[in-house]
Amino acid sequence: MKAELRLWIEGNAPVGKVPAIIRSLDGEGEQEVLIPIGMPATAVQLDPGSYFVEVYLPSGELLRRFVDLSTARPEGVDVGLTPSRSPHEWLEFQHLLLPPERLREPPTELKIYYLDAPRAPDIQLLSPFGGSKGQPGEKLLEALTSARIARGEPSPGLFRLVANDDTLFRYEFPQHPTLLGGPAALLLTPQWEHVFVPVPFRWLTLDHKLVPIEFVVNRSTESVSVTVADPDFAPVLGYLASGHSELAARSLKDVSLGLLFGKVDNPFAAAAGGYVLVQSWTSRQEDEHARNWRQWFQNLANWFPFLPDGAILEGRGLLSLDSPAAREQAAHRFLQAFSRGVPYFSAGLRMLLEGLLTIDNASLPSEFRQRFEVARRHVRQWATWMDPREPFTTLHIPEREWR
Repeated sequence: MKAELRLWIEGNAPVGKVPAIIRSLDGEGEQEVLIPIGMPATAVQLDPGSYFVEVYLPSGELLRRFVDLSTARPEGVDVGLTPSRSPHEWLEFQHLLLPPERLREPPTELKIYYLDAPRAPDIQLLSPFGGSKGQPGEKLLEALTSARIARGEPSPGLFRLVANDDTLFRYEFPQHPTLLGGPAALLLTPQWEHVFVPVPFRWLTLDHKLVPIEFVVNRSTESVSVTVADPDFAPVLGYLASGHSELAARSLKDVSLGLLFGKVDNPFAAAAGGYVLVQSWTSRQEDEHARNWRQWFQNLANWFPFLPDGAILEGRGLLSLDSPAAREQAAHRFLQAFSRGVPYFSAGLRMLLEGLLTIDNASLPSEFRQRFEVARRHVRQWATWMDPREPFTTLHIPEREWR
């Protein structure tokens, strides 16, 4: 007789489901399942025996629990795994996704900023509703955003401070219902340097709901963290940022790829899903899935000219074909991505740099070579500024570069 085990993670944050492994202690078998943050629980039918449940959260926290199912109970067994406590109730969502140091308490010796008065970090919205013009850093911003950003006067009220404790500042960037996925970029000056983050201005869930983009500024650790409250993709982005592509792929298990890529209501989520697919694409065999992915990536690249990530994904797919003609096409896509500005996702910036360094410049047509070297130089510089633990590309730009 089977025993029913019902699993969930304690909490109310809209993080959706995360992968868990159930290991049998009476043999060598194991089972992978997705379990939710909060209820309803995931029910699993198991043979009577002893088991060990393990969950690795996007934040890097490891949850473990021993479960005794040696005697099958008709009512089943409920197991709720409890994460560590969030530093604030208003950071419960971010606490499950971000590395703990991003939300840590102030150190014993506080860093002192010599200001006339304490103030919140300066934040500007660069696009599509405004930005700085004729100011220091304008030339650098042109290189980061290229032609996709329409400059204008800054518009207030497009983001709001939700909560703060003088060290941690949580902001919400409400989504605009009338824009069809238009590009946007945030420029933050949190009193120590300039931080540039390209963010989606309109994020739709798979069931067509608008969700806000949120970001946390931590004065203590001098970090800026961006999250999106999408239950299907919040864990995916967290795992991608931490380099756990296998866990990101497991998190997409319940997501219909046809739905994700077919209509492309949310090109940003499609790009995130594309990075998961590419990183789990271990075979170069020309099969039906590979052909579908390349077609999807081509659509992303062609249909959304403001999105560097689509061109990066198609370039990476072309590289996998390993032919001179495909490599030249890939080089063209990587140059196109560079011309569109900084990729939205840090996985994209890493993939763009890898692609530019993989292709031998000497094998390209002469008209490509100079542009290719310029792209390599700039993308190398971007990569040195990038915070590798953030899902969205987050560039910490030194003051000397800004001036």
